[in-house]
Amino acid sequence: MKLPPAPESPCAALDRHATEKADQLAVRFLHDGEVDGGATELTFAAFRRAALRVAAALQTFLRPGDRALLLYEGGLEFITAFY
Repeated sequence: MKLPPAPESPCAALDRHATEKADQLAVRFLHDGEVDGGATELTFAAFRRAALRVAAALQTFLRPGDRALLLYEGGLEFITAFY
């Protein structure tokens, strides 16, 4: 019996989408819970760049295996830091 391929990680999926769907909308944060109340958006390419900036900043003072506590209010900054 052949097993199905392992699912890709969320980060691998973001990398793939950033290549294949770079200019498509990846995430929209509704500030007031309404589109008319203002929203901030990121394409897949911009989302990946923002997540990599957070990762690079963390790597300047953390080593593999270290733990970090990231405190963010809701918004795009939280989403990109999560990735």
